[in-house]
Amino acid sequence: MINPLDIVKQWLEEYEALGVYEPTAAVLCTRSKKSVSSRVVLIRLISEEGLYFFTNLNSQKSKDIKYDNNVALNFYFREQYRQIIIQGTAQPAADVVADEYFTNRSRNKQISAWASKQSHLLNNEEEFTTRIADFEKQFANQEVKRPDFWSGYVIIPSFIELWTEGADRRHTRMCWEKDEIGKWKSFLLYP
Repeated sequence: MINPLDIVKQWLEEYEALGVYEPTAAVLCTRSKKSVSSRVVLIRLISEEGLYFFTNLNSQKSKDIKYDNNVALNFYFREQYRQIIIQGTAQPAADVVADEYFTNRSRNKQISAWASKQSHLLNNEEEFTTRIADFEKQFANQEVKRPDFWSGYVIIPSFIELWTEGADRRHTRMCWEKDEIGKWKSFLLYP
């Protein structure tokens, strides 16, 4: 049985080989009580469980996920005439996964994670610059630990579509959906 996440990984590796800037960038769609929203996230890890991204847990996307953890993800590979559409649920990443990812980030990005009040009102750029300087002093000559308010999510897919553009709108739409016992069922859709 084919695991479509293996194909997703392969497509991302092929796209990365083209030298494209941020090849793991994908549009994440969420829903709050008031509206739907989307933003680009970077998928930093793909496992058998799902696709991981990392963020401030006080961000708008985190608030949306707490409200409704059903999400959609879309990768668009313009240069290859492909896209990947994923629907599923976002679950908190295990601390060990978030810790490992945070540890491997650059020190500047670690400091920025501490300094940023992501998605909250910023009075001016100087305010953020001052917060960065304050945290640089706080962590001078020591390891920067992951803040409690910063972690990740794993998107556990229930539906995956691999779309390839074809001539004269004869696109290929290979799809997989999990059945009630969690096994992938494959099918094609008309373009």
